[in-house]
Amino acid sequence: MAVMAVAMLVAFVEAEARDATPSTNEPALVSIVPHPRLFSDAAGFGAAKSRLESSDVGRKALDALMRSAGATLDKPVLERKMEGRRLLKTSRTALERIGNLSFAWRATGERKYADRAIAEAKAVAAFSDWNPSHFLDVGEMTLAVAVARDWLDDALDDADKRLLSEAILKKGLTKGDGKTLHAGWWTTAHNNWNPVCHGGLAAGAAAVREDYPEVAEAVLRRARKCLPIAFAAYEGGNFPEGAGYWSYASDFVAIALEVLSHQFADGVPELFAAEGLAEQGEYMDLMTSPIGLTFNFSDPTTSPFAWRGPDAANCYFGMKFGRGGGFAAEAARIAGKRGFGRFAAFALLWSRTRNEASEPEPVLCRSLGGKNPIAILRSGLNLNDWYVGVKGGTPSASHGHMDIGSFVLDAGGVRWACDLGCEGYGRIEAMKIDLWNSAQGSPRWSLFRLGVEGHGTLQIDGAQQKVDGRATFVRPVAPSVPSEAILDMTPVYPAARKAIRAFSLGQNGLLIRDRLAGLKPGAVVTWNMNTPAKATAQGNILELEAKGDNNVVHKMTLAASPADVKWSVVPLDEPRTPADSPNPGISRVAFSVVADKNGDASLSVSFVLYEK
Repeated sequence: MAVMAVAMLVAFVEAEARDATPSTNEPALVSIVPHPRLFSDAAGFGAAKSRLESSDVGRKALDALMRSAGATLDKPVLERKMEGRRLLKTSRTALERIGNLSFAWRATGERKYADRAIAEAKAVAAFSDWNPSHFLDVGEMTLAVAVARDWLDDALDDADKRLLSEAILKKGLTKGDGKTLHAGWWTTAHNNWNPVCHGGLAAGAAAVREDYPEVAEAVLRRARKCLPIAFAAYEGGNFPEGAGYWSYASDFVAIALEVLSHQFADGVPELFAAEGLAEQGEYMDLMTSPIGLTFNFSDPTTSPFAWRGPDAANCYFGMKFGRGGGFAAEAARIAGKRGFGRFAAFALLWSRTRNEASEPEPVLCRSLGGKNPIAILRSGLNLNDWYVGVKGGTPSASHGHMDIGSFVLDAGGVRWACDLGCEGYGRIEAMKIDLWNSAQGSPRWSLFRLGVEGHGTLQIDGAQQKVDGRATFVRPVAPSVPSEAILDMTPVYPAARKAIRAFSLGQNGLLIRDRLAGLKPGAVVTWNMNTPAKATAQGNILELEAKGDNNVVHKMTLAASPADVKWSVVPLDEPRTPADSPNPGISRVAFSVVADKNGDASLSVSFVLYEK
């Protein structure tokens, strides 16, 4: 029978669960313990509440969760509503409601929270399915119902326990027959699908181990084997899908790690030792400017302004590795009635006080490697300091754009250079545009926000960047200003024999220099940047004006070289095509140079900030 369990793990698809026990060379699972056992036992909930109530920021975080739970009480229970090909919004709402309500019941003992969480869980358990054709929906919904089945065990009657357990088995773990494991390309994916699906299903398996031990064990062993494939994305402390998808993937990485480490007797040490994982508590700090906006390359949001929110993963990594990820920093991001969203309960369970005194001084400037190398240049960590995020890498990365060489720039409490964000997936898919085809010449790259023209980088003779090219930094950046990031973009510009872009940051300004060689004589090289500031052009001088903190007006001067170039300012409020989104308040500022008779082109822009 042990052979059959191994076969299930290797085959992944159409594998039938049978009575199986682990062979002697496989890590053993722990004995099944009473509910609640997912992420915390009963004592852990009490300890979390006491810890939160012991500090001002903890009380505010707990109050935010309680407000969210209370606001759910009078809403109708969820219905199975598809958005295009996705049930994902409903799955995420279920996770948020059930998680917050269940934590509120554990924290207060007030039955109204448990009753409402049970109603939500029973409603989604009655759905015809959890939309396995888009398996992220299943991963999140399985986690939601697993939380209900585990955290609400004391409040569930026997019939409801059976209902929720069977829903986890037949709509989450298997293809409805209780035997054939749900599987697909996501089992070995290198992107966020891997931890989301494996994490959600692992939680479901842990919640129903006593009811369906063979299936649960197979799911847990598969998750342990497959998660390291996705962990390769953390190479060098980086994450190729950017800040938005880091939060999504890493929250579920935390979910998966916490489940597996408590289900396997050895604590899955090889997973915690994955390269770059311990550094992930610091990743979002690097990706966040002093004013709270993230370096939002790729597909983080459909808005050009992606504000940093609290991340449960940061709390988890801070708890496990003792570096970065302090809960106080995360909870401090809660503003007004905003909470942690669907991962609030997990963040509060994993909350620990950050020991600022024991932490080393942060590195201001750093380059990160991996598939999508980036560089961060910072003059300091105060509101008015300079922050520059530089994008290297490749358009072929998951959720990638033709944004190689693009940048964001903050100074004086203002974002001066921005990334436009992505397009709404459902809207583009409804227009029958092949959004997920990343081949050269694909319709994906005709979308303004995704193609090269919509980014703050270079365009040569109106051509797109090379999809399978990959730009890298010539050398690591110096850890503090003055610092310089030099990016070799030659692989994404086939029209050039050499294309080098350098960002030099000092205490009082930024200089961007571009050097191209081997172009066709007369080739037109266009320098682009997107800005939300008011822009006025006069020859090679561009004046930007915007309000910073406390309505202080700041002015940024951009001086372009050669001196005979002329800036253009084009508002992007109106979409270029029916497929494109409007970009209200954003302008595209640009100028062009012509390659000389040798095919060389040199251009630069200096940035100087003034207070008006």
